[in-house]
Amino acid sequence: PVVKHRIAPFVLKLYEMVSSSATDACIAWHPTGKSFVIRDSDRLASTVLPNYFKHNQLTSFTQQLSTYSFVRLSNTSCLDSRLEFAHADFVRELGRERLHLIRRSSKLRAGSRQQQQQQPAQPPDSRVGASGSTQRGASPSARGTGVANPLSTGPVSGSCGAGAAEAEQLVVRPA
Repeated sequence: PVVKHRIAPFVLKLYEMVSSSATDACIAWHPTGKSFVIRDSDRLASTVLPNYFKHNQLTSFTQQLSTYSFVRLSNTSCLDSRLEFAHADFVRELGRERLHLIRRSSKLRAGSRQQQQQQPAQPPDSRVGASGSTQRGASPSARGTGVANPLSTGPVSGSCGAGAAEAEQLVVRPA
């Protein structure tokens, strides 16, 4: 018997959008097939997103990616304005085989919100991320969850004028 798994509509639409040759000028697979690249965010928002979703807002789209635990990868150059995202189960060579494993993640549950409020205050000179976490290399969606970013290779130094705090929080794509 064949077992069919339900794929979240957002994930399925994303896979179709990234895989379509008609959208390659705006969004396409990275040559490795392990991530996808938004090449032209303005055109993506104005022409492609409305064909797949009920909006044309890039920020809503990237927020949805974060909700489904996609990780934004850092650019190799500060002159590169492309956005690149990855998820361990969103891989070109696997096709739709593992898309059913990509689920919405709940960032904060009531219990973890209470734990965060009970933590002692950080020293004023401490480098703390927006969620109150000091984890190095954690993606914005993973910060504060205790989950390290599996795609991270550690802190980045001297990256396009970013200060030490910003450099520590960048996610670096392995070579």
